[in-house]
Amino acid sequence: MTVTQSSTCPYPLYENTLNELPTATHTPSAYNVVNGVGGWSSGTSQCVTCYLSTQTNEDSGPVGYGTSIAFTSGGQVDCSVGGIIWDPIIIGNIPVCVIPTTEETAVYGTEATTETQFAQTIYDTAGDNFGGQTVTEGNAAPGQDTCWGTWSIGPRFTGVPTNPPSTWPVAGGQMTGLPNTWGPDVVGWSTTAVTYYRALDPAHGVPIPCGFRGYQSLTISCPSGMTATYTPSYGNKLTATIEQSNVVNCRNDMNNSACQTITY
Repeated sequence: MTVTQSSTCPYPLYENTLNELPTATHTPSAYNVVNGVGGWSSGTSQCVTCYLSTQTNEDSGPVGYGTSIAFTSGGQVDCSVGGIIWDPIIIGNIPVCVIPTTEETAVYGTEATTETQFAQTIYDTAGDNFGGQTVTEGNAAPGQDTCWGTWSIGPRFTGVPTNPPSTWPVAGGQMTGLPNTWGPDVVGWSTTAVTYYRALDPAHGVPIPCGFRGYQSLTISCPSGMTATYTPSYGNKLTATIEQSNVVNCRNDMNNSACQTITY
């Protein structure tokens, strides 16, 4: 949403509109570049695609970016999906990205006997639809592996694979028909690794249970073509524990956690 002062928008109305912009129910992340220097940051709420009400508290309905709207004083602004904003400080257009503020994890199923499929549902306080956007994983911090030893024939777990990184379409793939849901995100040891470490770890003085821990960062695609990280700086904690007769796989995200215990 671009707000400019003109003869049809005298200063009192212009000022009222500017004062209403920070009342959005979420804070998008803006890619702020001045002279080629800058990056993603969160600031005061800004409006791009909005629900507008000119005189009452009733929404006029969704208004797409680039649509000209007659706006008078006394109305309210409720932001929705991000696009381009006009920044009065930078004096220029800045691409923004509305990012999830809540992510809830649930066990979706079992894969390859000893691994767990998790499904994640994302939200924000404005009730935005993130369908069609893409979630991509990375590492917020190095992973830990208490099963691996210098004698191990398999690789040590150092974090989630990133070459290439895993990606998921929101409300697409296996999650088609599930609004704002992406996945499955698979966590766990292979059956080969479980059998190997149960047999070899005790012989090398490594006690069972043992396991790995990863710190997953997540980005979401933006309408501008860029991406923005929506997980905390410490990431989501992913764990897989090998016990004597079970494996326990857990996903601890930004708002809740889910675990599955598999007898194997």
